[in-house]
Amino acid sequence: MQLLFTTLAFFAGSTLTAAASIKETCGDSKILNTTVIPVGDQQITITDVYCPGFAALTAHEPKRAYPLGKKDIQQCSESCSESCFIGGTAANWPACQTLSASLTELGAQQFVMTGGTARTFSIGGACQFTFANQDGYTYDVCYDSFSNVGYVLANYCLQGMAAAGGYCTSSSQGSYWQVEVNY
Repeated sequence: MQLLFTTLAFFAGSTLTAAASIKETCGDSKILNTTVIPVGDQQITITDVYCPGFAALTAHEPKRAYPLGKKDIQQCSESCSESCFIGGTAANWPACQTLSASLTELGAQQFVMTGGTARTFSIGGACQFTFANQDGYTYDVCYDSFSNVGYVLANYCLQGMAAAGGYCTSSSQGSYWQVEVNY
C-alpha cells in the first residue's frame, strides 16, 4: 500500500510522521465482540478486537502513573498527525458522512477502550472509523471528538486528496491512540 503523507492544520500540534495502519500494528488480532446498535435511522456495527502487536509500540516508553489516581484516562483530544493512503478500495464519502453524523448523535457520551484493543464502527460496509488504544491503560473516548476526527480525516483524504482512506496518530506526549478511516 502506498502512503501519501500530509498534515492538516485542523489538528493542533500535528507533525509529519510516518505510522503504520492499525491493521499492520495490531498483529494477530482476535475478535472480542461484535454488536449492532441503532442510532437514529442507522444501524452501526461495532467490532472490538484484541491487538497483541500494540504492546511493542509502547515497550520503549517508561510506565507512567495514572493521572490524578484515576484508572481510566479521558481521551477527548483531536490533536493528531494525519496521513492518507492510496491504493486499494476507497471508503465511500457519503457513507463516511452518515457514519460521522450518526456517531455525533451520541453527543457527549463516551465508550471505554481497554489498552491493546481496537474498535471499528461501520455503516453498510462502505466506510469504517476505527479507534485503536495502543496504550497499556484504559481510555474513556468521547464519541463527539472521535466522530469529528473521523469526519475531517475522511473529508481530507477522500475528497481533498482522492485517497482510499487515512489515519491520524495522537500527537500528544504520553498518549497512544490512532483513528483510521477506511473501507
